[in-house]
Amino acid sequence: MLAPYPQFTAVSLQRNTGGDSFYHSLQVSANKRFSAGLTFQAAYTWSKQLEKLRYIEPTDPEPSKMIGEFDNPHRVSTGIIFELPFGTGKRFRVESPILNKMIEGWQWNAMYVYQTGQAVFLPSALATGISPKLDNPTIDKWFNTDAMKVLPAFTARRIPFMWNDLRVPSINNWDMSVVKNTFVYRERVRLQIRGEFINAFNRAWFGGLDTSPTSGTYGRLTNQQNNPRNIQLAVKVMF
Repeated sequence: MLAPYPQFTAVSLQRNTGGDSFYHSLQVSANKRFSAGLTFQAAYTWSKQLEKLRYIEPTDPEPSKMIGEFDNPHRVSTGIIFELPFGTGKRFRVESPILNKMIEGWQWNAMYVYQTGQAVFLPSALATGISPKLDNPTIDKWFNTDAMKVLPAFTARRIPFMWNDLRVPSINNWDMSVVKNTFVYRERVRLQIRGEFINAFNRAWFGGLDTSPTSGTYGRLTNQQNNPRNIQLAVKVMF
């Protein structure tokens, strides 16, 4: 990067309040009230966030307009509660009291979130004009590394800080729980057994995208952003 005033080597600007941020979205939601043992909520947001906050090169007359760091074009979130139709007072029941106790009171709960990955910060590099998008990206080569080259010495930066076509992987996560409720003494004492599965399908969400053309891991996803599947078991007595 070329310094506009090279004689001043230790001048910095802190907490600059100038700039603009723009957000537009379409938001849709659906709700099903509890009936027949089922209730759910679903929401979808289609959005775009732009910002005009950063100078690509210090000598620019004003900040440049580009994709914002909080731009997530698509987000889907869903919550589901489903009481299985087995046992006393349900659609399917058996005559055996013991078997009826075993099959009644089961409930399945789930939360699902999908969200487009965020645009990543780009280094001072030279844009070649080649699209960074790949048809089949992998962890070792997440984008077309020919899109950027090393910036020659004494060359002003012209590449924006973020590209719409270069993002980390999307969030795609299910959390679930299975609950068993049963009365153990008339209707005064209720026993609840819970099994909770965080990241139920054990999907890895990778991040740490290396965008530096001078790095040995250029183009790779270098770490995992989420935790592996976590299973929790609990027993609760309510009276």
